[in-house]
Amino acid sequence: MMKTPKKIYLWLSAWVLMAILPFVVSAQEKTVDSLQRLYQKSTADTNKVNIAIQLAELAHQQGNYTQALTYCQEGLTLAKELDYGKGQASALHRLGTLWIDRGQHEKALPLLTEAVQLREKLGLYKDAARTLNNIGALYQDLKQYDKALTFLKKSLEILEKLQDEYAMALLYGNIGLIYIEQKKYIDALTYVQKSIQLREKIQDKAGLAFSLNYLGSIFQRQGKTDQALAMYLKALDLEKETQNLYLMIFSNYNIGEMYIDRQQFDKAEGYLNEAAAIAKQIGAPKELSNVYLRYARLDSARRDYQGAFNWYKLHKELADSVFTVEKTKQLAQLQTAFEVAEKESQIKSLAQQNKIQEFEIKFRNYLFLAITLFLLILGVVGYIVYQNRQLQNQFKIWQWERRWRRAQMNPHFFFNALAAIQDVVVKAEPLKAASFLAKFGKLMRSVLAQSHEEFVPLSQEMETLRNYIALQQLRFADQFEVNIVIDDTVDAEAIWVPSMLFQPVVENAIEHGLKPLASGGLLSIDIRPTPHHLQFIIEDNGVGVKQAASTKDEKHQSFAMPNIQQTIHLLKQQFNYAIQWEVVDKSTETLAKPGTKVIFELPLAESSPVKKL
Repeated sequence: MMKTPKKIYLWLSAWVLMAILPFVVSAQEKTVDSLQRLYQKSTADTNKVNIAIQLAELAHQQGNYTQALTYCQEGLTLAKELDYGKGQASALHRLGTLWIDRGQHEKALPLLTEAVQLREKLGLYKDAARTLNNIGALYQDLKQYDKALTFLKKSLEILEKLQDEYAMALLYGNIGLIYIEQKKYIDALTYVQKSIQLREKIQDKAGLAFSLNYLGSIFQRQGKTDQALAMYLKALDLEKETQNLYLMIFSNYNIGEMYIDRQQFDKAEGYLNEAAAIAKQIGAPKELSNVYLRYARLDSARRDYQGAFNWYKLHKELADSVFTVEKTKQLAQLQTAFEVAEKESQIKSLAQQNKIQEFEIKFRNYLFLAITLFLLILGVVGYIVYQNRQLQNQFKIWQWERRWRRAQMNPHFFFNALAAIQDVVVKAEPLKAASFLAKFGKLMRSVLAQSHEEFVPLSQEMETLRNYIALQQLRFADQFEVNIVIDDTVDAEAIWVPSMLFQPVVENAIEHGLKPLASGGLLSIDIRPTPHHLQFIIEDNGVGVKQAASTKDEKHQSFAMPNIQQTIHLLKQQFNYAIQWEVVDKSTETLAKPGTKVIFELPLAESSPVKKL
């Protein structure tokens, strides 16, 4: 899947469209130095409030959150003292945006809400639209997409009245991004195309590159791979023209992934090489670690598993080093702030000669307490980091084990389908063979589409089952009938189930239960809700479990039932998704009947239980 920045762009002090890149930091530092000197010399007036907010924004862009919060608080306090409404609203906006980036949404929301109300009261409607956009970004972080859309559309309504085309183009893109997250691709396409049209009109090439990437994402998710690739390539051309090196990293490895999927490995490697070179050039270690992860996927697709392991190891090492650098920087900032505070306290205390001895005692006590507290915090942080890495590694192991289990099933699955086609070809029935091949092609596309997904909508799983059953009915002519019943209260589009869980059971019912019958076979699938679960019943009137076992070839090794049991175990471990299942020999029931019944009890899931790390 494409990898572009997936968050709504947060507005800072202007209509900002691009991320701050590492190679502009030196220029920003000069600006910071001059503003800091001006800030120290300024009197307590509205100009000092504005400078404080500018310094907070620059510190935010450089990732210095502690300093940014300090300037914001100072600016807000002074603005309130001066009754300077515009400055107060700007400080509230900046503080709320900072807390969003820190993940403190409960602190951010009241600040941004107050900023919107104040800006609307003062008639600062363009500024109010900026804050509404950032509230939308907050709700996107929380995955409350309907609320996010409400605030984004309020922002867009204001901007359309003001006819601010640059800002409108950005809002169209942001709204389109939310619809992509909701998988509402028609709505997403409408807004992204509006964004593209407007950016072409105002000749905003940098912004157009973002919108084209969004459009590529929509096409890719719709399975329109040729159109998706064309959009990514067009976006890359614009990024080269505007020298947007940072975004070129994402576009290059998006294109690389597309070529991996097409098994054009040399082309894929070329684009990944370009992404890696740019990431190294601009000093972007986090993005470089993501490129290494794509190299691992490329070597895995080439079946070079040692190479894939080596690339994945490099990815983990670099990702961990980025985390360590960020934490070290934060600790250094805390230590500097502590040392400055202690130095000021010492100077003030030394001015009072009669309290020198008292000061020394307090200082030693504070220092001991600070060191103890620092070591305690360091130990806790280290333990948390260690535990988090252990959990992530365990998750990867479980994920690869699940895919290995599914990889065992797919060849077995396709073997049985090809056996059906072979049977018809041997009988010299060309029309029937052609029909078989068409259905087999449709089935193969469906199965391969699900092969990398842990969960799919019930409707998609049922489509795969129907394709498979139709193929087997052609194979066995009139040997058995099929009855599929889905309760009217079951929304097959909204409910998600594990991918390829039921197919092996259907296969066993046909191959071992119904195949021995000359005629009159019946395969039933009944899907119904219970108060807390989805019940999935697969039933046949075949020879039954005991007779099937007694007639089975001793050399035959069944993968189906062990794989189902292991899959259920892994789903419980990975996603806390508990499945109850039971195989019933109908001949042992009170009203003895021939055949087998398999009953699944699944949790009702209205979205994929898979959580991104």
